[in-house]
Amino acid sequence: MPELETRTSYHLAIGDRIRRGIRKTGLAALLVPSLLIAALILTAAFSFLASTTLGPLGVVLFLAALALPALDAAGALYRMVADAVFPPSYLPGFEFKDGVPAHARTLVAIPCLITDRDVISNLVRNLEVHYLSNPDRELFFALVTDWADHVSEEAPADRELLAFAQSEIGALAEKYASAGPRRFFVLHRRRLYNPSEGVWMGWERKRGKLHELNLLLRGDHDTTFLEPTAPLPDGIQYVLTLDSDTRLPRDSARMLIGKLAHPLNAPVVDPASGR
Repeated sequence: MPELETRTSYHLAIGDRIRRGIRKTGLAALLVPSLLIAALILTAAFSFLASTTLGPLGVVLFLAALALPALDAAGALYRMVADAVFPPSYLPGFEFKDGVPAHARTLVAIPCLITDRDVISNLVRNLEVHYLSNPDRELFFALVTDWADHVSEEAPADRELLAFAQSEIGALAEKYASAGPRRFFVLHRRRLYNPSEGVWMGWERKRGKLHELNLLLRGDHDTTFLEPTAPLPDGIQYVLTLDSDTRLPRDSARMLIGKLAHPLNAPVVDPASGR
């Protein structure tokens, strides 16, 4: 944009220049005003307390207790003003009124550990909630799992936990089988020995799960994933990664995919660096 403005001899209005300058300061644009407002609140409180019979120690304790609420209130006040002065910039995106299309087929992946039956049951319930709030036909859902770290390659309870997870996901898939193709999957990895930590663990933990998932979706089966009970659908274009405690609001996946699928938001790869 600055290069285009230079070539066209475009001159920004004073207000736009100020807004652009503030945006360039990054986090300081939020912290500095918030701290100043909080300081004013504390100064006003100190002026009031100085006129009372409260002793010096009482004043200090009161101001210490007030510091965090003052900072919170200052941040909220500044954000309210900033929202009015700096309206958000919206990314272009497709609406997908008729649902996510086949060319934007997406896998919602939850990297997690399976440590006991209660954890697994909770993960499966959350997966079902994600589906019910985002029931688009071209959305698929998977738990991408590891066992917990262990001193050996397999622990006594490993296979039983994996079988339980596969059974629960299978039951969930059967429950919604009438809605079309299978929508729910569990992708599990075997442990590898990590000499630096002295334990058997999932390779590179969460980062490794997502890296190997992308390899798997691109057709590379040289990963540490075990053979799944059901194959993933072909043509997965995007992966939405959620933490195990994240909630996916209603239709939010479709809106996010609409942004990802818009050509103006497509990533540009530098042929020289490959990035």
